[in-house]
Amino acid sequence: MLALYRELLRIRRAEQALGDGPMTWFPNGDDVLAFRRGPGFACVVNLAAHAVPLPAHDEVLLASGPLTGADLPTDTAVWLRTTPGN
Repeated sequence: MLALYRELLRIRRAEQALGDGPMTWFPNGDDVLAFRRGPGFACVVNLAAHAVPLPAHDEVLLASGPLTGADLPTDTAVWLRTTPGN
């Protein structure tokens, strides 16, 4: 858990979108929280009892657990680099 937290802080300092600025919620199914910050960043948290498809993205920056293919497992959060406009 400490390693995850350290990596989260490292990424937060390096990603301009994680600074101050607007946040936009976007729909991604029931029991899923998802938002965008600035151009090129999205966060998705799966609270559902089943895996859900990840939104379109260019790169996974950080995941709180192992990812299986293109799905986000239950009780898992992910930070994504996205193409602006997606």
